[in-house]
Amino acid sequence: MNKIFCHSLTEVDLNYCISYRHFLKQNDVVELRLDSLDFGEEDIKKYYLETKGLTTIASYKYIPIEDDSLTDDDLSEATHLLSTAIMCGTTMVDVSIDYPPKERDWLIHLAMNYHCKLIISYHNDYGSQSVSELKTIVEDALALGADYVKIITTARHPAQTKNVLSLYDLFPDKNLIAFATGTSGSLSRIEAVEKGCPFYYVAPRQSRLSTDGQPTFFDILDKDFKKNVGSASAAGNWNIGAIWVVMGITVGESLIKDLPLDSDQASCAILDVIDKAGGDVGYYVLGDSDDEMADFSAQRSVTFGFEFDLRSAPELIGPLILLGLRSEGTTRLLHVDKNQMMYVKAFQKVGANLKMEGEDCILINGGFNFYLKGGKTSCYGNKLLAMSLSAARLISSSQIYIEGFRSVERDWPLFKC
Repeated sequence: MNKIFCHSLTEVDLNYCISYRHFLKQNDVVELRLDSLDFGEEDIKKYYLETKGLTTIASYKYIPIEDDSLTDDDLSEATHLLSTAIMCGTTMVDVSIDYPPKERDWLIHLAMNYHCKLIISYHNDYGSQSVSELKTIVEDALALGADYVKIITTARHPAQTKNVLSLYDLFPDKNLIAFATGTSGSLSRIEAVEKGCPFYYVAPRQSRLSTDGQPTFFDILDKDFKKNVGSASAAGNWNIGAIWVVMGITVGESLIKDLPLDSDQASCAILDVIDKAGGDVGYYVLGDSDDEMADFSAQRSVTFGFEFDLRSAPELIGPLILLGLRSEGTTRLLHVDKNQMMYVKAFQKVGANLKMEGEDCILINGGFNFYLKGGKTSCYGNKLLAMSLSAARLISSSQIYIEGFRSVERDWPLFKC
């Protein structure tokens, strides 16, 4: 069965959302969660102008709460933003069945007038109903003219997951999106697709999940896109830690141990770079000492081109080249000095698309699935360059042979050059 993904974008900026189109496959869908994106009317207009041809869903999650925490202003914003998305050409709009009738009916009629497919959705973040109650909700949504009906409940017991999945048997000829979140519902997203759900709802990164238990794109396609890089101790050295973190972001999953959490080492800036590029790094604090040490885990992520001034952390040039090669778009490394030109030469020899802009700026044209061609190169006796080239083997289609590596193997035997 072909896998079609609906990528839910939350808590990212407009540029990230626009750039994300480069990562998508032909049949993939993008969901703009307008309740958790800081988008105004002009942002929505720009997004749809820049992403013509994409299959898109505009949604604004709404759950009526007894304490009226969703204000009239929130409801007005939801209606305005969804209306803007419809008029800008979104493929589908997700309208909650719990919207007040006035706003709900306005959005439904607007969608029909603009030939926009209609998803009528119901969310229960606190539990699940009986099968008969869920069946009634689906019937009510269909009566409102839904092209798709979306039912998301919260399961704390396997029976509650079974309830929501049973809807596929009750409505076999309808476009149904039904699964559960919560402790017992995480696998129901996969089971739902097997039963007829049109696509997998996924997040671009672990730290940007739109709902509890939501998988990332890489959780579904582990075998195709993700390798377990392994784990190692950096012994407090962020120059080494940066390389291992980038290996996890660009290749699979890595765990690097014993790094200072609050460090004045310049190379810890790699964390900020990765975050801005779209990468996913987490950490676990060890002990209660004043010099807090942590273990950092890096997950394969969708990253985009970035800009970095090498004067602030010159030792990061190797990891940043690796990150740039596997980031969609163009990366700029500014203020390269003469001593760092060896990195450009070494990576160019094995197929890296690096060019100089002026005398001191490296341009890297990267891609999510970019591979080096391999071959023979030299580390010129530089330990950090040797480590970076060794790590580059993970994104090379052929072997990389490194000359001048003996010193790094003595000092850091985990990097077998």
